[in-house]
Amino acid sequence: MSADLTWQIIRKNNCFIRRQKGIQKHFSVEPFNIRGINSKRFNGLICKKAMDIAPPKDGKGIVVSLKVPGIVA
Repeated sequence: MSADLTWQIIRKNNCFIRRQKGIQKHFSVEPFNIRGINSKRFNGLICKKAMDIAPPKDGKGIVVSLKVPGIVA
């Protein structure tokens, strides 16, 4: 499925969107969305190349994940 079609399907309603009263901009918490903005440019679900930063399970340091086209982990 193309990125444009996927964005049209998920842009207004998906489980990663966070809405707050009084704020018109919607935020997103999906993986590989570093900025947390609900837009096609920063969406981690449809980008072919992306990066994610998360805390590790033991709480020491950071975990950097890269999404690279053609590689399935």
